[in-house]
Order: sequence, then C-alpha cells, then structure tokens
Amino acid sequence: MEPEWEKIRKDPEKSYKVEGFYLLDQMTRIGDLQKDLREAEEKIKSLEARMQTQFQTSGAGKQAQGQVNEELKKLVEQLKTQIKRLIDFFKEIAEIEPTILAKVKSKIDITEIIKIIKEYG
Repeated sequence: MEPEWEKIRKDPEKSYKVEGFYLLDQMTRIGDLQKDLREAEEKIKSLEARMQTQFQTSGAGKQAQGQVNEELKKLVEQLKTQIKRLIDFFKEIAEIEPTILAKVKSKIDITEIIKIIKEYG
C-alpha cells in the first residue's frame, strides 16, 4: 500500500504508517539511483579527462604545426634568396655573353675566354 501523498504533503511533520515492503522498495530504488549517479559522475570525470587530453594534444599539435609553419617560412625565404642569386648569375652571364660571342667569332684563344668569365665570376 502506497502512502497517501496528498496527506503527507499537507502535513510533512506528522508520522505515518508505512508497510515495510514499501520502505524496502524505496531503499532499493534509492540505492539504484545512487549507483547510477556514481556511474554518471565517473563517466563525466572520464569524459572530462579525455577532453582535457584531446585539448592538450590538439594544443601540442597546433604548437608543432606552428613550428612546422615557421620552418617552412624559413625554407621559403632561403629558396627566394637562392632564386635571386641564380637570377643575378644568369643576368651576369647575359651581360658577358656578347663579349664571349665576339671573342669566339674573332677566334680568340679559349684561355682568354675563361679569363673573361673569371673576371665576371
């Protein structure tokens, strides 16, 4: 027999008769709810730990990615420098090419051509 809830709500200070099986049933339900609550709290802690780990991992990943990006930027700058040096070298070759061709046409000794190249190089 379940207690009469309306009477209990109106006068919660009063004592009421309750059958023992009802109290045992309520105790079992409370125990089950407490167990569910503990499991839920453990799951929350586990999820929080996983989330923290993933956050730290992604932070480390972002930091590593930032380092990789910085390295790539440095490499790009080095490549730009090398390309500029090659362009300058080809410009120098283009400048001395007419002199070399003129000397070749006039059949000047090859040692003189090498000397001209070394003067510009």
